[in-house]
Amino acid sequence: MSRLAIERLEKAWFAYKK
Repeated sequence: MSRLAIERLEKAWFAYKK
């Protein structure tokens, strides 16, 4: 996995958890 994909996934995960 590319670092960009991980960053995007983290942002989406945080938005989903909030």
